[in-house]
Amino acid sequence: MTKVEDFWQENKRFVLGVAAGAAVFGIGWLATEKTLGADLRTQRARLSTIEKQLAQPRYVAADQARAEAERERLSQAVATLTDAVAFHPRPEFALDGTSPANRYFAVQSRVREELLTLAGRAGLVVPEGLGLPALSPTKEQEIVRYLEALDVVERVVKLAIEAGCERIDEIRIALDPRLVSGKSIPDIEKTSIELDLIGASAPLARWIALTQQERFGDVLLIDKLNLLASRTKADESRLEVVFRVAHLYGDLEAGKEKP
Repeated sequence: MTKVEDFWQENKRFVLGVAAGAAVFGIGWLATEKTLGADLRTQRARLSTIEKQLAQPRYVAADQARAEAERERLSQAVATLTDAVAFHPRPEFALDGTSPANRYFAVQSRVREELLTLAGRAGLVVPEGLGLPALSPTKEQEIVRYLEALDVVERVVKLAIEAGCERIDEIRIALDPRLVSGKSIPDIEKTSIELDLIGASAPLARWIALTQQERFGDVLLIDKLNLLASRTKADESRLEVVFRVAHLYGDLEAGKEKP
């Protein structure tokens, strides 16, 4: 026998096994290529295209200039809206360098006496406390906010007299709970001034319209309004309204946050 024949006789089972394995591999490769090869080539082509796109600059100087101009326009719009929403107290309702407690006592005494006198002459019933707390505030921040709320109260009472309203049943002033608790305020601080008015609908409607005019420098912000017909009197209505004194902080006001 030749060496080849000797090798075949001794190793034919091994050779046949290798040949069978190669055949199976070939068949599997052809099946894979037939079913997945096209998808693989498509994805590779897509990847190549994306890599070429990423290698190119996405934006040019003109795009950056347009983006910066748009950002400036948006910043100006935010500043305009912020100024429109923020409350601007009149000087007579702001601290004047003297003791905050003394300033609060003097302002609330003057306003209370003046408003009750004017309301009495006009036949308008007004709560004597004007919504202020029974105990005078002692913290400066709270004093500032109560003076601002009193500014709103004076405005709306005088406008109620002008509109011919009959009765302010209740006035409630509520500071932002976060201010009272000493927590930081990252967004909008809101003081609420709630009023309940009772009387004929026409004067109440005139009063609402007057509060939305710049009679005292600002349009008063109305957060809630509800007009209800009286259940007992056909010509009487009840108006529930909530005014807001807003102060903006955090990203809403030049990136500052209230401590």
